[in-house]
Formats: sequence, structure tokens, C-alpha cells
Amino acid sequence: MFPARLDSSVAYDIAKAMMDGFNRHYQLFRTESGRAKHRFETADWHGQQRAQRERIEFYDLRVMECSRRLEREFKAGEKSMDIWQQIKLHYIGLLVNHHQPELAETFFNSVTTKILHRSYFQNDFIFVRPAVSTEYIENDESEKRPTYRAYYPTRETMHSVLVQMVNDFDLQRPFDNLEYYCSQVQQSMMGRLGDAKLRANFQIQVLTGLFFRNKGCYIVGKLINGFNEFPFALPILHTKVPVADRSFNGSLDARGPRSRLVIDTALFGEDDLLMLFSFARAYFMVDMEIPSAYVQFLRSMMPRKPRNEIYNALGLAKQGKTLFYRDLLAHQRHSTDQFRIAPGIKGMVMLVFDLPSFPYVFKVIKDYYPPQKDTTREQIKNKYLLVKQHDRVGRMADTLEYSDVGFARDRFTDALIDELQKFAPSQLEITDRDGDGTLEVIIKHVYIERRMIPLNIYLQEAFDAGGANPADTGAAAVRAREQIERAVVEYGNAIKDLVAANIFPGDMLWKNFGITRHGKVVFYDYDEIEYITDCHFRRIPAPRNDEDEISGEVWYSVGPHDVFPESFAPFLLGNPAVRAIFMKHHADLLDVAFWQAHKDRILAGHVHDVFPYDRDKRFPPPPAVAT
Repeated sequence: MFPARLDSSVAYDIAKAMMDGFNRHYQLFRTESGRAKHRFETADWHGQQRAQRERIEFYDLRVMECSRRLEREFKAGEKSMDIWQQIKLHYIGLLVNHHQPELAETFFNSVTTKILHRSYFQNDFIFVRPAVSTEYIENDESEKRPTYRAYYPTRETMHSVLVQMVNDFDLQRPFDNLEYYCSQVQQSMMGRLGDAKLRANFQIQVLTGLFFRNKGCYIVGKLINGFNEFPFALPILHTKVPVADRSFNGSLDARGPRSRLVIDTALFGEDDLLMLFSFARAYFMVDMEIPSAYVQFLRSMMPRKPRNEIYNALGLAKQGKTLFYRDLLAHQRHSTDQFRIAPGIKGMVMLVFDLPSFPYVFKVIKDYYPPQKDTTREQIKNKYLLVKQHDRVGRMADTLEYSDVGFARDRFTDALIDELQKFAPSQLEITDRDGDGTLEVIIKHVYIERRMIPLNIYLQEAFDAGGANPADTGAAAVRAREQIERAVVEYGNAIKDLVAANIFPGDMLWKNFGITRHGKVVFYDYDEIEYITDCHFRRIPAPRNDEDEISGEVWYSVGPHDVFPESFAPFLLGNPAVRAIFMKHHADLLDVAFWQAHKDRILAGHVHDVFPYDRDKRFPPPPAVAT
């Protein structure tokens, strides 16, 4: 029950202090995101990576900062529940004309639960549901910089409108033949439209914030004609300009060679956009006054993508966590299946369970590990934090991390409870926490990831369908062989992308990789990952004598960061069909020289290009350059 009147003056002061804390957080978040444009223009790739890592920590720092202020100035933790009810009502009043109300509600939750030391999801005085609508929020710069701009070309003016659209973003680096690249974009758009009549509402809508990630910048929008909408993204990259090219009028970067900008390709359709905004990629940096408007626009382009993942992709991970948990609670209310031990080979470090009807898996760090796993809980958590802060290049699944999560006991199978009690007893509590006579399973610490098909299971399904038998010419066997080839090629591509991002996966077994619905291979077992630059890549020394050769024991010293690429083959390539494909496409992964060359380039400061689309989609260079 909420109080009938607001009679506490300190309640308003606390609410206002919390709002000030959030506003400071979002101002810093937005400022850092806005600086991404300058870093892109000056090709400051290391600065871009550093900013992406550091921005992730902003939220927790501001929550801690605000909590300490409330304790220091108001002794907020000692206030009665009646006062806290009034604090929430005052806070709602402060949200009425706010431009980021949903983010401010989540900030309130974070600060409140830190002060009251209550479980996040059981507290009556937080925003379990949103209290303020995010619909139709207008910013103060709606004319100068609205959420999106609309352009109204005809077939005759399409090219000039595209040139104007790109120039409106005011990138402070000249383009290399913008006219040519806009012609390529125009052809792509007209190819999508075909011979369709241009309707009265024909237009191009583009978000006014550029999307920055790694070495790329993206214009994101949609082409609208009648009842049809075609989502698109235009990646803008740097391209080197020959020193002899005297027409270049841009600046010379202190960090590298002179460059111009190019539009690398035009990505069209929901599937291309889903790959660009994948949960396996680093967060974008976007300067947004009204994030909910961006999410609504992007959701219209990718209706199958959950809102929580869109917020994550925009760097608003805490809001993503809030929405994910609301989705999970809603799903449990409308389903009856039970949480179970996840299918597949059990891990030595993680206990994994899932709810069959829900497309995520839940991972709990075990209390005990076999002798070959020389690690600790804190070391494992640090590996997951490394992945969170690193460029995931489309090859490492993002994780949501929660503490003290409650589930109804009757939704857990007995086998899963037994597994938790055996391997992770410190992380399990079964209790009637609310005193309502209903038992709950409390998981003290859990990571949650998108569910994928484990690669070993995906391959086994193809083997069972006859894919490993070249003599079988049946349609099912042919499809199975194609499935095996795609999976093995993608597996090698995934490892090479990770190497480019300075990540050594550690345990490269097939079971530690998964297949997404788009057929991409993604790594998800992080307890043994290392930076490539921390590894020592070595060849296996020749046996000293016959006894060494036949003993089966290691006859040479092995340091903690030593890696022997030649030793991968016996563990990965036991199946002849797999081996043939792997050796055809990725034999270099068994060569020390491959790994060492990448290590040397990274140490020399090189930042690799990793594209969120197939290279064959790229526009050809302008004719003069090709000549």
C-alpha cells in the first residue's frame, strides 16, 4: 500500500539526489558515445577499443557514487519503508518529462537494492514494471536533430538525395569518390524495389545518430514504399590513399597512413541487420538523446529481436538485464515446462541448465573442478568479465550476469536439483523466502546466454544422416555432407576471427562452440581463454630418443602459457570427413607460424578488420582505383 499523502520532505530530497545521480551517469555515457565520431574520423582505433571497454564500467561506478551520497547525506538505509514508498512516488513525478525514463527507473532499482540490501526482484519498492511510458517522447532538438530524418527522393533524384543524406552526418574526413559509392547504394536500393511503382509515401528514413564499433561506422535506416519497408545499414570504413595521390586534401594521421572514407556495402533485410546487431558482437557507441525511440525504430526493422538485446547492442546493458528478467518472469507465468540439465556433454567448470521453451541457457560455476582444471571461481568470473569488455567480433556470446535469482521449486526437475546440490552446493538455496508457503530455488550467481546448438551435436546429426559416408548418394546424405562442410569451415573462421581480436580460445573442442540460427559458429566456453599476446606458441620438440617417441608421455617442458598448435589435430580431427575439410580450408591453424604472425602484428599495434557481413557483399572499388 502506498501512503495517502507525501508528507516527508527528505523523501523528495532523496528522490532528487537519485535523479541527479542518473542524469550525471547518462551525461557521461552520452559524452563518451559522442566522442566515438572524432575517434573514427582520426582513425584512433586503440582509443575506440579502450573507450568501449571503459564505458561498460560507467554504470556501476555511478550507482556506487550515488549510493554513497545517499548514505552520507541522508542515512538513506535507515529510513522507514513508508519513506521509501514516498521516495518512489516522488521519483515517478520527476520522470514525467524525462527523456530516458526507462533507464532512470533501472538506475533507481540499482541504487535502492544496494542501499536496502534486498534481493532485486523481491523488493516492493522498486520498478518491477515500468511506471512511465516511453511512447512519443520528443527531444528539445527535434528540428535540429530529430531521432530520424526523412528524405523524399524520386527515381531521378535518388542519387543526389543519397549524397545529401551521407553529407548530413558531417563526417570530418573526405570520402573517396562519394558519388560512385552512392551510385552503388542506389543500384542496391533499386534492385530491392525492382519495377515496383514508387508510392506517394516513398521515402528513406535514417537514424540521426551514427553507429560506431571497432573500425566501422554505420548509417542505419529503412526504405519505405507503400506497405513495404526495407531495413538497411551502410558501413563506412577508412581506405588508404596512395602517397602519390595529390588530390587528397585531408589530414595525415599521426597514428597511421592517410585515408579517405568509403561506403563498403549496403546491407539489406532483417537477417543482415540481425547479424550486424548480433549478441555475439561488441556494443555500439551511439549518441542518443532518446534511447527508447532508437529501440522502437530498430525493432521495426528487426521485429524478431528482443528489446533487451537491442538495448544491450546500444551499450545499455543494465536496461537489457531489466527487460530480460521481466521477459523471463512473463514467460514462466505462461508456461509449465521444467528447468532441466541442458543437453550435451557436461562441462568440467560450468553446470548448465535450461528451460526447453525459453531460448536461453543458465550457467552456474561449480564448486569443484577436476585436477586438470587449475582455476578458481574468481578467475572464471574474470574471464567472463574479459569477454564482456572485449571486442567479441561476432564469435563470442554475450552473457547476462545475475545474483540471488529466485525460481519456483516445482519448475525444477529433481535431476537438476541433485546436480546443483552435488556440484554447486554453495550456489544453491531452497527456501520459503517470502513466507507464503511456496518453496523457491535461489541461485546465488548465474550467467545467462542465448541458446545455440552445440557444434559437436550439430556434426553428430550430420554423421547420423550419412554425411561421413561419401558412397551414400542419397539426398539426405548429400545435405548432411554440406552441413558438415559448412560447420567445419565456419569453425575455422570463428577461430581466425578470435585470433584477429587477440583471443586464444584455450579449449578448442567442438563442444565449446555453438551454431546460431544464421549458421554462424560462436564460442561460449570462457574459462580457459587468454590474450594471444600472452601466449607462447611453440613447435613440439623432436623426440630425444626412441623411448620418447613411443612412450606417449610428454618429454619436453610445458609452461603455463605455452601453446603447441600441432597438438590440436588429434583432439579435433579424428573423423576423416572432418579432417579432409579442415585441412583444405584451415590447415594453417596447425602451424605455429600462423599464430606467431598474428601475435606479432597485434603487438606492433595493428587492429584487424573483422566484418559483420560476408566479404563478397563489399562494393568493388571505383574504376579509376581498380585500374
